[in-house]
Amino acid sequence: MEAVATRQQRVGWVDCCKGICIVLVVYGHIEGGLRASHVMGDDSIFTALRNWVYLFHIPAFFFLSGLFAQRTCDRPWFDFLRNRARVLIYPYLVWTLIVLASQFVMSSMVNTPPSLSRALDCLWEPYGVGLWFLYSLFLVSL
Repeated sequence: MEAVATRQQRVGWVDCCKGICIVLVVYGHIEGGLRASHVMGDDSIFTALRNWVYLFHIPAFFFLSGLFAQRTCDRPWFDFLRNRARVLIYPYLVWTLIVLASQFVMSSMVNTPPSLSRALDCLWEPYGVGLWFLYSLFLVSL
């Protein structure tokens, strides 16, 4: 008997598009940080590009993430929940710790001071400006 693969193959173009969306998110945060620290002005071409990117990059990421929702939803409830926790909640918690640690290490150079009490509230209020989408995607997927 041949072994049957239990994992479904990934779709290359979807992963590529998600990667592009992630790069656009990083671009938006870099541009926003440069503006907040007054390295760049509000009338920069980079700000105009960021404003254009912000029209679609997160909705596109959510759409791409939902393309295979039916396959995920066909699982038993506990398996579905375990998968969502592994794919979304685990990275969310790890990155919350990374953001908090980075803010403490670089506290004299960051725009937002670290707050341990706010980080501990991350299960009902996302900590850090870039983590809300993992939190939201988890809630939307439920």
